[in-house]
Amino acid sequence: MTDNRNQHRIRHTALGVASAYFGKTLDLLLQRVVDSLQALPGLVLALTLMAAMGPSLTAVIIAITTVRIPGTVRTVRSVALSVKSSQYSEAARAIGASDWRIMLYHITPNCMAPVIVVGSAVLGGAIVTEASLSFLGLGVPPNIPTWGNMLGQSQERYIAAGPWTSVFPGLALTITAFGINLLGDALRDILDPRLRGSR
Repeated sequence: MTDNRNQHRIRHTALGVASAYFGKTLDLLLQRVVDSLQALPGLVLALTLMAAMGPSLTAVIIAITTVRIPGTVRTVRSVALSVKSSQYSEAARAIGASDWRIMLYHITPNCMAPVIVVGSAVLGGAIVTEASLSFLGLGVPPNIPTWGNMLGQSQERYIAAGPWTSVFPGLALTITAFGINLLGDALRDILDPRLRGSR
């Protein structure tokens, strides 16, 4: 599941860079798709997709990816727009470098620090979204142990006899999402060349 999320994050990054670099019609089309996805609340969109596809691990991955596309693409696009107008990008264009070479070697590496931070936020949000879907009974099947399934089962079966049974899955979910966000901020501070001198 983590490999699938990494592949989707790479695709989101490529979409954002291509949208910023080529601009015009491609940028207009991609940003209207992103606007339409952002118009719906994330959990409502995920619930709609899960209701249409049925509970399965593949459907959860597709639903979470669709919900998280807009934020990643928008962030990468804004960073790529600033990098595109930088002097080293203009110099590469002046010496005859192809568009793909400029995007691959000059723009994308300089977008990676924000992508890491956004990726960590997306990962934390994806865990919470999956737990929400499983809690509502529309996530992965009940035989797969997830924190959302644990919370849902504790509410259904044990809330009267042992209300503390929902505390530990909820606490684990909160600590994990918070820890992933802190890890993303630390990686950004380490990997971003502009912040190395301030450490």
